[in-house]
Amino acid sequence: MTYVALGDVSLNLDAKRVPVRASFRRPGPYPYYGASGIVDWVSDFLFEGRHLLVAEDGENLRSRSTPIAFLADGQFWVNNHAHVLTARPGVSDIRYLCYQLQLIDVTGYLTGSAQPKLNRSALDSIQIWLPDLATQTAIADVLGALDDKIAVNERANSIASALSQSLLARASASVPSVPLGQLAVVPRRTVTPVPGGVWHFSLPAFDDGEVPKLEDGTDIKSAKQRLDRPSVLLSKLNPRIPRVWDAAKIPEMHPAVASTEFIVLEPRSGSTAELAAVLRMPATVDGLQSLARGTSGSHQRVSPADAMALEVPDVTQLPAELRRTLTDLATASASRRTESGRLAATRDALLPELMSGRLTVGEVA
Repeated sequence: MTYVALGDVSLNLDAKRVPVRASFRRPGPYPYYGASGIVDWVSDFLFEGRHLLVAEDGENLRSRSTPIAFLADGQFWVNNHAHVLTARPGVSDIRYLCYQLQLIDVTGYLTGSAQPKLNRSALDSIQIWLPDLATQTAIADVLGALDDKIAVNERANSIASALSQSLLARASASVPSVPLGQLAVVPRRTVTPVPGGVWHFSLPAFDDGEVPKLEDGTDIKSAKQRLDRPSVLLSKLNPRIPRVWDAAKIPEMHPAVASTEFIVLEPRSGSTAELAAVLRMPATVDGLQSLARGTSGSHQRVSPADAMALEVPDVTQLPAELRRTLTDLATASASRRTESGRLAATRDALLPELMSGRLTVGEVA
């Protein structure tokens, strides 16, 4: 096995990064990346093509609740909380480098106690196993095939969501508006998780594919909201970035809880799909954003009381056929998310075996 320093097999483009405070960002079609992924959408871009982004700071470097290394493609902007790398031509495959960094424990490379930081020199010094370029590409192709299918499912779900919104937008003009509280109730079931398996509906889990994570209750350090019935979870945090989780089916075998960063909504009648669809409508998102409070543009929240008073279309008055269509589209999307979860589990099981050389691409085939 040949181990090399990451800085010797990659090119660092950190000098091209430009941070922009939230109050100065202009909305647009280009993703704006930070340490853990997309944090906003802006009107211009700095980078084009496939790049590897690596978190530079934040507690996630220790906790690894979300990936610390991920690929960005197309046209995008990056702030100064993520390192930007490309492959060294003829030496490394950028996808392979990404998969390697997903495995490596970077704790020993970090500085800072209150705010962990992975500085440029530490990043460059990280030791990775680097086989020949053909082997790197073959490994990346195997793992990438699984990620590609996950991406196909994500695109299909985006299309389904857009179709739901289009159908709802046309039909909503013919139904009255009512306070959100007339369509849903907010249950009060706060619990402190106990030792044992717990299905955790958290913001990181939402951002990582809308699949709850099975965690040990002892690892969940704060009180949560118990989920007993089909619900829609509406994020209080930064409503300008809508996070609406249609939890139509609560997992079995273990208790299920939701982060207190969500408002838990149980439909008074109808399906969770209908309620989720109305919460994703641009007018609803704008209304929630207008109700958000907070001094920081990146840490604003909307209160449950304000959200429940917001006027939204009464989806229970929609034609029965449209209501069935909204539910069918949501059910298919949930099925694809479940499949993506299984694919991700397969990828995660193969990752350490392929990256260590214990398993070859030929053996996988």
